[in-house]
Amino acid sequence: MPFDKPTEKSDGQSRPHPRKGSHFRAPSDAAPSSAASEASPTRETSAPTGAVAPDPFSSAARTHSAVGFGSGHMSAGVGPDIASEAPRPIGVDPAETGSFTKLGSGEGAVIPTRDNADAAADAARSSLRSTRSERISGRHRPETASHEQNLQVDKRLFIGLGIAAVIVIVVVCLLVKNAYDSTSTPATTSSQIEQTQVSADQTISYGGYTYGITTADDGAYAFTRTAEGSSSPLTLFELTGTPVSVVLYDGSFVIAENNDGSWDVMIYVMGDGSVASQLCDSSGDAVGGDGTLSSATLDGSNLTLVDDQGKTTSVTLDNVL
Repeated sequence: MPFDKPTEKSDGQSRPHPRKGSHFRAPSDAAPSSAASEASPTRETSAPTGAVAPDPFSSAARTHSAVGFGSGHMSAGVGPDIASEAPRPIGVDPAETGSFTKLGSGEGAVIPTRDNADAAADAARSSLRSTRSERISGRHRPETASHEQNLQVDKRLFIGLGIAAVIVIVVVCLLVKNAYDSTSTPATTSSQIEQTQVSADQTISYGGYTYGITTADDGAYAFTRTAEGSSSPLTLFELTGTPVSVVLYDGSFVIAENNDGSWDVMIYVMGDGSVASQLCDSSGDAVGGDGTLSSATLDGSNLTLVDDQGKTTSVTLDNVL
């Protein structure tokens, strides 16, 4: 490619081409300008005293590096191509090793763009579904040994455990039954008499106490209670007449007495705060009469009273107590 000619000023002086730079040199066949033909001023310099090395910027050296800037190739007639003499890495030349080859159709990565974004998203979802199915499918599931161990249990062991459980249940039931029987049955069999009769000068023992009639200094009679091991009787109530007999009937004391020309029957129910009262029949009338009682006898649940005239009065205690 021919070189562009340098531009000239209106005054006749040569100017570098605007596209080339100040370092551009025109070919040798270009006509020198009138300004270049004129002698340049020089200055005197001293001569060198020793050997002078060749000037790398001399015209001889520059002839080997002159390159045309228009075409990028070496100019005709100049030195060898510098790029061809550049050192190359040893053993990695693709032409020799074959390390780099041209990709065929369908090979390589696909870069998502606006044009293929939908197709790339569909491919990603399809890949995700296929990955999940491979994880749970039996064909793609990794073959691993089962961790379950088949235990061999002897059936006789279960039979022995069942028999032992039955024996324990039976023993527990027997213990519970014996405990219940021991609590429901009294520890000692009571020989206490609930129904009895004594004369006025005798006593009756009941519930850890002794009951009887005592005579005061003034000759009055009182029904008293004395605790076991004690010598101090407790007066429960005082009698107005002379007692004939004392009858115990189911926790109540019945005492017949003679007054001056008449008789009556007193009753006292055991208990703290109890008060003696006169016995009444089933009609609510007080049991008593004129004369003097000769006897008072308990016959079963009937109290039979006989006076000195031979008149008999009978009262059923079950109906009045």
